[in-house]
Amino acid sequence: MLFTRISYKISASSTGSQSRVTEWLATAGIIGPIMFALLIALVDVLQYRFLMARGFNPLTTSPVSINALGPYGWIQGANFVVFGLLEIAFAFGLYRSVKGGRLAKITSVGFVFAIGVAMVLSVFPTDNFNADQTGYPVIQSWHGAIHNFAFYMFAFSQLLAMLFMWGRFRKDARWRGFGWYSLIAGVLTLPVGLSLPATDFSWFYVWFVLFPLMWLELVAIRSWSIDRASGTDDEI
Repeated sequence: MLFTRISYKISASSTGSQSRVTEWLATAGIIGPIMFALLIALVDVLQYRFLMARGFNPLTTSPVSINALGPYGWIQGANFVVFGLLEIAFAFGLYRSVKGGRLAKITSVGFVFAIGVAMVLSVFPTDNFNADQTGYPVIQSWHGAIHNFAFYMFAFSQLLAMLFMWGRFRKDARWRGFGWYSLIAGVLTLPVGLSLPATDFSWFYVWFVLFPLMWLELVAIRSWSIDRASGTDDEI
């Protein structure tokens, strides 16, 4: 009897500790998108003259990558890296928050991990160019090539994360509603994103906030609440 009681307490304590770790990883996912958006806005303000001199009005364009080239570019560079690391941490927490077989979870959550990796790789600066040029700048450097690769890696990883996580969420009652949300967001992400270059006004910031950042934020908040409830139950 005594051994059974001690074993139960050790198991409960271990489970509670795991829940707290997962909760902290979810917290990283909550902080990431908010921090990234706020710092982008800050750098837009700090580098307003630099951006305007190159034809990028932050009010009508979305110069995320160009901001890394200005006098305060180190802030945007750090923003890429920290956001990426926070999303990588969140991916580990999300893996522990959803149900399913190991392969299914690795496949779906792996795309969230890839989002973080893409953000870290974005620290390599894009090639300098002015807004009067059409499309993306011609790749002239190895770091510009890596940056462009990171952007496409981010875009497709985000799309696939939404679609694959739909399969995880819809099979878990704790994630009720998030399955359809992920599916709808995934279906809308690609056509809306592809239509951006055809508009005179750059809607990239709007798209970026409403789809990738919002999805990551809401999923992280839900993951945190699930882990929080799990930790509270263990303590009881």
